[in-house]
Amino acid sequence: MAEAELKIDVTVWIRKAGRAVYLGHRDFARTVDRGLRRSGLPFHLTEGFHPHPRMVLPEPLPLGVGSEGEPFVLRFGEEVSDRQVAAELGRQLHEDLGLVAARAGDHRDPRDVPIRLRLQTRDLEPLNRALEVLCGESLGLRELRRSRSDPVEVELIPPSGVRVSVGKFLRALRERAGDACVIRSVCRLGACTDLGRH
Repeated sequence: MAEAELKIDVTVWIRKAGRAVYLGHRDFARTVDRGLRRSGLPFHLTEGFHPHPRMVLPEPLPLGVGSEGEPFVLRFGEEVSDRQVAAELGRQLHEDLGLVAARAGDHRDPRDVPIRLRLQTRDLEPLNRALEVLCGESLGLRELRRSRSDPVEVELIPPSGVRVSVGKFLRALRERAGDACVIRSVCRLGACTDLGRH
C-alpha cells in the first residue's frame, strides 16, 4: 500500500503597504509565489503543465487598498514549523509586502468576518456626511460602525454567511461623498493582530 502523502498547512499574513497597494490581486499572489519559491521551503506543487506552489489566496482587495495582513494558506509536503516558514519566507518578501504572522493550520477568514477599514482623507466633514448616509442604508450589511476622528475607522458587519465586498462599499461611499471628499488612503485592518507574531 502506498504511503499517504504528507500535507502540512501553514497560514501566513502578508502586509500590503506603500507602492504594493497598487498591485492587483494576481500580482500580489505571484509575488508571494515567487518569494515562496526562493525560500527553499518544501512547498506542495499543483498538478498540470505549469505547477505552482499550492496556496489558498485571500479575498481580493480593490486596487489601491492596503492591508495590515492578508491570509495566505500555504501547503507543504514535509514537516515545517510556522516559525521556519516565517523566517524563510519573510526574508524573500519586499518590505512593502512584509510577513506579519505565521500560524500552523488553515486559518482563512470565514465568509462573514467583519471587515475593518482605516480611511484617511483631506477633509473629514464630507467623509463623515457620506458615512452618515451609508449608515442609514442597508448595503446588505447587518451593521456599519465608525469612528468620527481622522483617520476614520469603519467596521462592516455582514449577516451570517455573507461576505463583505470592500470594493462595493468604497464605490457606494464615493457615490455618496462626491467630489467633495478625496480619500487619500484605505487600509484593511488585519484580522491577524490578535495572533502571536513570529
